[in-house]
Amino acid sequence: MSQDHSAALLNLAYGYVLAQALAVAARLRLADRLQAGPRSAQDLARQAGVETAPLTRLLRLLASREIFAEQDGLTFVNTPASEALIGDDSIRDAVALAGHSIFWEPVGKLADSLRTGGPSFDAIFGCGFFDYLARDAAARDVFNAGMHRNSVAENVALARGYPFERFSCVADVGGGRGGFLLEILKAHSQLRGVLFDSSEVIDEACVLYGEIPSQRYQVVGGNFFESVPVAADAILLKRVLHDWDDQQCIRILRNCARAMRPQDTLVVFDAVLEHEGDPGGKKISDVLLLTVLRGRERTLDDFQRIFAEAGLSLVSARPTGTGLFAIEGTLRESSAS
Repeated sequence: MSQDHSAALLNLAYGYVLAQALAVAARLRLADRLQAGPRSAQDLARQAGVETAPLTRLLRLLASREIFAEQDGLTFVNTPASEALIGDDSIRDAVALAGHSIFWEPVGKLADSLRTGGPSFDAIFGCGFFDYLARDAAARDVFNAGMHRNSVAENVALARGYPFERFSCVADVGGGRGGFLLEILKAHSQLRGVLFDSSEVIDEACVLYGEIPSQRYQVVGGNFFESVPVAADAILLKRVLHDWDDQQCIRILRNCARAMRPQDTLVVFDAVLEHEGDPGGKKISDVLLLTVLRGRERTLDDFQRIFAEAGLSLVSARPTGTGLFAIEGTLRESSAS
């Protein structure tokens, strides 16, 4: 192995230090604090409630990667890279989530997941991922904020780019607080929508309230492992199936199929693993899911199989330009009859 390869692998092996430094910078909102111009490390430390000397060391590490820059000793400024962390509409909350203990600690026990085949999260936190979020409000807030930031631009692009105009009513199953459905209804004024998720999630902060006329949508609480009591000519599952193992996915899909008529369409928006030329991000997500949940990213063959076991036919799959595919399914003839 060449020296170049050795150095690259060692840098990668210690990349967790840089990743955590970046997450801490996001959590402390350092880029926001530098938005008005150069600040001393002492001023930043005082505002952020931390010690000056260790903060200086963190900033110098990030500056070595052009995330912040040091001027005249102990004075720091933003760079184009750190400016991507400024403001509530930036990736700041997504970066903070990436370094939070609910992801960080399970990945640190990756070897345990390889031995057991299950998520290391459960042994660390004493329960499953979503059960933990239900009981820890602070972790839930970090997770919701990070996932919201991850999906804002994606929701807009999908709402405008996918041909929703061929439907009259869409049901977003597992749609959280309604961000995706909101963008769909804003982009397609003729559409009506149904938001389906657990009552706890919906009641927390449904974004539809006050944004869309109430006659254009319905909010339904429930558990998609038990039933999907919605009536719509398109049922949507966006970034839902990758959270669950195959048998759990089949239960969700079967319940969706039971709610469908022969003319209805199921649309799954999810990442698709490709064996060649696949960007690494999907495979990073796949290993993260291994440690945190019982889910996984899937190939098209995987989707074909779980659709079939749920009584559905996979009729098309095409990229959307967002990193997700639109995977369409209909009832199989035997299921529809």
